[in-house]
Parts: sequence; C-alpha cells; structure tokens
Amino acid sequence: MNWLYIILISYFILSISNLVDKIFLSKIVTESIVYAIWVSLLSVFVVLLLVLDVLFNRATGLTSSSFGDLSFMTPWFVVLAVFIGVLFTLAIYLLYTALQRGEASRIIPLIGGSMPVIIYAMTFWYEPLNASRTISFFLLVAGTVLISVTPGGKHPASMKNGTYIALGASVSFALFFVLSQYLFRSQGFLNGIVWPRLGTAIALIVLFTNEPIRKKMLDSLRHLSFRMRSIWVTSQCLGAVGFVGQQYAISLPNVSVALVSALQSTQYVYILIMATLMTVFRPKLLKEHLSWRVLLMKLVALGSIGAGLFFVSL
Repeated sequence: MNWLYIILISYFILSISNLVDKIFLSKIVTESIVYAIWVSLLSVFVVLLLVLDVLFNRATGLTSSSFGDLSFMTPWFVVLAVFIGVLFTLAIYLLYTALQRGEASRIIPLIGGSMPVIIYAMTFWYEPLNASRTISFFLLVAGTVLISVTPGGKHPASMKNGTYIALGASVSFALFFVLSQYLFRSQGFLNGIVWPRLGTAIALIVLFTNEPIRKKMLDSLRHLSFRMRSIWVTSQCLGAVGFVGQQYAISLPNVSVALVSALQSTQYVYILIMATLMTVFRPKLLKEHLSWRVLLMKLVALGSIGAGLFFVSL
C-alpha cells in the first residue's frame, strides 16, 4: 500500500482515539498523569503482541515475522531506544495535560503546527524536500495553524497554560519522531518499535513507585461502568493501531518524517468535523466554542490542507 494511504488511514484512526481522550480527560479521568500512564502501559502491551508474533513465527520455522525481524542491538542503540521510550511517555503526559486545559480542536493542531517545523529544522540538512513537497509542507502547516487559531476574544489563563504545555509536547514529539526514524533505518522496523518500549516500561516503573500516583492510577477506572471501560479500552486499541501505522510509514525508505508530521493536519480535520458534530448533537460530552468567524477561518484552513494533499500526491 502507498505510504500516503497508510498515513491518512492512521491519522483517521488516531483522531477517533484523541477525541475520546478529550472526553475522558474532561469528564471522567481528571488526572493527566494517570491517563498518560495507562496509555503508555497499553502501548507496551500492544508491542508485546508483536513480540509474540515473532516468537510464533520462529516456533513454526519461519525466520522472521511479517513486521521484520527482532534482534539484540549494540549498547548505543539500546540506550537510544530506552531514551526514546522515556521521551514517548513524557510527550504523552504533556499532550494530555494540554488537552485537559484546552479545546481539542485548538490544542492538538497547535502541537501539529509547530512540530513539523521543529522536525524539518532538525532534518532538512540531510533530508531536504523537493519543490512540490516543500509547497505541500507549508500548505499543510499553514492549514494546521489556521485551524488552531481563534480570531479575537481573550483566552482564559488555563488556555494560555495549555498553550505553553502544548509547545513543550511538540518539542518532545519532534525529538521522538526524528530519533525513531533514525532507529528504524538503522535497526529495522520491529527493533525500532519494540526496544523503545523498554524505556517506556522503565518510566512506568519509576512513576508507579510514587505512592500518590500509584493510588490515583489504581482508583482511576474503578468508578467506571463496564460500558465506559469498554469504550476507553477500544479507543486505546484504536490509538495503538494508528500509532503503529504512523511509525511504519516513518520507517519506510524515502519518506520524510517532516512531511509525515505535516500530514497530521488531516487528523485535525477529522477532529474538527467530529468535535463540531458532537458540540451540536452531544454538547454535554464535548463543547467547542464556535462562531461564523471561526468557522470561516477553519474553512480556509481546510482549503489549504486540501491543496497540500494535492501537492504531496504529485
């Protein structure tokens, strides 16, 4: 399958998961650190399924799984992988903290608007974009920024704090993606996605030694009904699938990690559409501030993102 289709499908899946995250953070699970721990824990679990796939294939006489091969790495790459895993947990925590303090259709695009620029600043010297992809990159980033900006009005202090935290998340995610691509291209996809979970597991162990955090984590889902737990688990499984798809696209040769991050603007389009529908039909679950001026700006953003998709497909 073409890498562009893989990433568009992955971002659609991630948009569903992110919108459910926003609902849970604002209405049900109120501690972002607790939510980040659960998400990181499930990411470790999902990747363990890939390890089981490898072990199954080896037990049946196959040399590798459909995702590649898993092997021991040199100490340098192990240390790098551990750092990437810890960085993932940090970025997730900052993302959910920002989400908790701001609107889903503003905070997430803000991260996506700054993250591609940071990534391209890190990678342009060894992975420059050609003319059509450069045009696409800036159109996608411009569309993302337009979606995230609300003209006029004053933002509450919590929104400003959420903005600063979101920028911290974008820096963390940018470093995570750049280093992940380096690991993928040096050690293969399976090594690049499995070994960093060791770092994530270490971060979880350290956090779990904190008694207040441990208590909040264990108590976080007890009050939820079976239906709500099922929705949450399903959402996180979808997020894991979208994450693996995104990482796989980054691991492919001749695919720019900066352009992949810029294409995340399509995820914000999905979020905008779903958040708007929920504001109209289910405002008790999720309410976004809408006005004709805001909608007009976001329509312009959709046009910019659409043009960006056209140029990237050339």
